[in-house]
Amino acid sequence: MKLQSLKLENFRQFYNPQEIDFASRDRNVTLVIGVNGTGKTGIFRAIIFGLYGEQRLQQDTTGEKVHLVNFQKLSENSGRPVIATVTL
Repeated sequence: MKLQSLKLENFRQFYNPQEIDFASRDRNVTLVIGVNGTGKTGIFRAIIFGLYGEQRLQQDTTGEKVHLVNFQKLSENSGRPVIATVTL
């Protein structure tokens, strides 16, 4: 399996629609780099969620609540539903 793109909307720290295009053809490696808290694990979590429906990662603390919906969007839509999506 080869991932071509990842589309996120209101998933974890990704607010509104966001898209990542992975390397293709003669470019066969995609690097995801950044300082702590910028979304690297969020991208990994989105891929795992998109492929397997898993909300938790092995590194998550047992009993720790895992939030998948963007907090800012939840705050803006207080009392109304917020849709978060992952598309691989």
